[in-house]
Amino acid sequence: MFFFRSKKLIVSQGESGCYQSISKAIDDASPNATILVRRGNYQESIIIDKPLTIIGDGLRRDIVITGTDKNCITMQTHLSEIKNLTIKPSIQLW
Repeated sequence: MFFFRSKKLIVSQGESGCYQSISKAIDDASPNATILVRRGNYQESIIIDKPLTIIGDGLRRDIVITGTDKNCITMQTHLSEIKNLTIKPSIQLW
């Protein structure tokens, strides 16, 4: 049996050495990686196309993803986990 160590990627606005966008971290992540998202307002719509864990690193209200189109998050994988983030649509739905 083989075990692969999953890599952690960090997304943080304004912090050097970290990813500036969640989408770029997803693009570079290997399957089963963990992406930690630090506080900030991320204006992007993300596509998750591999098994990943995306975790907000801080208070949920301080980590906001606002979609740039009708879908804030598109899942194109059978297994992924998203925790501790606030997700907002780009437009009001009512």
